Amino acid sequence: MTFRKRSIKLQQPLIAAFCGFILLAIPQKAAAQYRTDSVRVYFRVAQSKFDPGFKHNREAIDAFIKEFRQNQSDPKAQVVVENVRISSSASPEGPFSLNEELARDRQQAILDYLEGKIQIQSPGDNRTTEAVDWDMLRRLVMADSKMPSAYRDEVLSRLDSADPFSVNNLKGTPAGNYLWDKIYPKMRTTSLVIVWEAWQDLELPEIFCDEPAVDPIPDDDNLFAPLDTWVEAPAPAVYTPKRGILLKVNALALPALIANIGIEVQPLPHFSFSIPIYYSGWNWFREDIKFRTLATQPELRYWFDKDCKGLFLNAHATFGWYNVATAGDYRFQDHAQKTPSLGGGIGIGYKLPLGKSSATRWGLECGLGAGVLPLYYDVYYNVHNGRLAGDGRKTYWGIDQAFVSITYRIGQFKSKQK
Repeated sequence: MTFRKRSIKLQQPLIAAFCGFILLAIPQKAAAQYRTDSVRVYFRVAQSKFDPGFKHNREAIDAFIKEFRQNQSDPKAQVVVENVRISSSASPEGPFSLNEELARDRQQAILDYLEGKIQIQSPGDNRTTEAVDWDMLRRLVMADSKMPSAYRDEVLSRLDSADPFSVNNLKGTPAGNYLWDKIYPKMRTTSLVIVWEAWQDLELPEIFCDEPAVDPIPDDDNLFAPLDTWVEAPAPAVYTPKRGILLKVNALALPALIANIGIEVQPLPHFSFSIPIYYSGWNWFREDIKFRTLATQPELRYWFDKDCKGLFLNAHATFGWYNVATAGDYRFQDHAQKTPSLGGGIGIGYKLPLGKSSATRWGLECGLGAGVLPLYYDVYYNVHNGRLAGDGRKTYWGIDQAFVSITYRIGQFKSKQK
């Protein structure tokens, strides 16, 4: 026991000397680490004004500002901004000069928005603008698993051609409509990347630990989530539009002096319900020509597109009172003004937006229907206060619906999206 105690006493100064040597040999600062903060925000079509409420921009920019401030005030490290990279792009459907201007203005809009919220001082400030980022377009098309392969092949073949702007010639085709609605909105972006250099203070208990990992300076391709993802930061549950409520006017009825208005609701994917009202209480410029009516033609529509656009089929009913004369010897009116027409049929139609933006409120729809319409009517002499000449019955088979309507979306159902 005595020998062991003496041994320990002899080793203590050696251990102290060894530890002091190690502390002097190790640098007081660890190797520099690199951190990055990044954000990608989106713009409305043909606009350069930054809208925080558009496409989760607010959640993304707030998360970026919060992370920036945390890095800037990190109490455990000395952190400086090493590099700032900001880039902007526009979708290709507009003129090149306009797209170039939009890209520059969108870039400046983000810098103006951040001014006063965070202080960015950097020795390296790399700004790039692209009127059209063709590489981004290609990546978006390739990454979209929902895009039909025939559309993808058509778009890629044009991007590989000598004139990539020829993709705009697809406008009005199914492939072009997909680009305008699903792909182009994701190209109207500005991205901002902050690269930090952080010097971590060395702590003695960590001398014998593994060497801390050093983050490399990231590549541009790894800064953001995949391009087919809209949300740059986790977002809370939000309310998003599900289906619209539309007002419409059938232009084909107006030349006959038949005023009309309709309302259409779209409560479910693929289905909508439309109710038009037609009214005319006037002669057609002369007493022996008239198309007086009070009628409605409700219809249930099935749309091949779940967003209720494009091609649809309908089943409709017809109900209305009528008083019709066409400059002949007789005029025809529902019997005793108590037997309105009542029938129904089926039809087909097509709807397209009036405008390039998928968010446009205006639309144009046209359609044609056929069905059966039992009629019980009185016949009058077609003169002023003409007397009753008889009555008749007839079952009409044929075209019973025709419309070319202007539509306007006035509201929307909303459902909570998880």
